[in-house]
Amino acid sequence: MRTIMLVTAVGMVAACSRTERGKPTPDSTGTATPVATTDVSLKLPPGFTATVFAESLGATRHIVAALNNDIYVNTWRSPYDTTRRVPPGGYVVALRDTGGDGKADLIQRFGTTSESGSRGGTGIALRDGALYVETDSSILRYIVPPDSLLPLQKPEVIVTGLATAGDHPMHPIVVDAHNLFVNMGSATNAHSFMRGSNLQM
Repeated sequence: MRTIMLVTAVGMVAACSRTERGKPTPDSTGTATPVATTDVSLKLPPGFTATVFAESLGATRHIVAALNNDIYVNTWRSPYDTTRRVPPGGYVVALRDTGGDGKADLIQRFGTTSESGSRGGTGIALRDGALYVETDSSILRYIVPPDSLLPLQKPEVIVTGLATAGDHPMHPIVVDAHNLFVNMGSATNAHSFMRGSNLQM
């Protein structure tokens, strides 16, 4: 039986979504369409299941999975939603399912904190035992030893000075054997580009 995990902007959740009762809304023809009032189950392919892996992680952004099935999530404090609570501790969340039941029973946070003025980030990537994390205007590299959930040393700054102004302050990232690719957005949605940085690995 295969298991899949779904990620939303507020936490890792799955199973189903509830629609609330509301007033009928007109469609394109002007005809009022009633709002659904029942639960809508998630439809999965045969042999797949969906479970809640973890909740209440904060404003989750991107996610990566290690070869040992540990999960790492980058979170941030959104400049567009100042009402959302930021959990205490670091913005990077490490999760491990020690019981094999599809639920994270070991959840630890590390990295920069909201208490220090950081807003966290979006991009996150794993490569050869190193965890790359976007944090504010920088990208940090954490070394995660084999079988360890957390890095044991302070991170190395790989890139700094990324643009955080405009409509797209987030920076998704990808790492290959020699390069770090960073997506950069603009204030007008007109363009984005990839910047390569030699990792000297």
